[in-house]
Amino acid sequence: TKSAIATVTVNPPAAAAVTISPTTAFVGAGQVQQFMATVTGESATTVTWSVNGTAGGNSTVGTIDANGNYTAPASTQNGAAMVTATSTADTTKSASASVGIIANGVVTTTNNVQVASYTINPPATANVSIQFGPDTTYGLNTWQQPTASGGGPVTILVAGMKMNTPYHMRAKVMFAR
Repeated sequence: TKSAIATVTVNPPAAAAVTISPTTAFVGAGQVQQFMATVTGESATTVTWSVNGTAGGNSTVGTIDANGNYTAPASTQNGAAMVTATSTADTTKSASASVGIIANGVVTTTNNVQVASYTINPPATANVSIQFGPDTTYGLNTWQQPTASGGGPVTILVAGMKMNTPYHMRAKVMFAR
């Protein structure tokens, strides 16, 4: 003989979504870039990773592990790849990041045995310098040389080396923001 009235409001679940960070990256050939993925609106927040549509990637486009560590392929030419994180709870939800792959620089000799020529081809506007030294701690740096607007090859003369001494060199590429 007793009764009560209650109003119940049913809210739809939050829309599921996947985000990825960073959304754009430049990676040197053979180098690693960490990507992070976040899944919202789902009980399971794990993702599967792919590169150019291939789960885990491959040696041509680069590989990515379960933790989002993308390893660029060894390459003699600049390239591009698309890294995608897909929700395991709802495979229709994903997010992607574009990756510019920068080929290794090329070192050539000059007429002066204490000077080398280092050429690299950044795919976007950047400033380039060369780190060099007798071991992989490098220790010496050249001046910075800008690319053309939009990127392009940069050649820097590396001077100050000792004769008959092997040197390690690597380019430091700082992209415009």
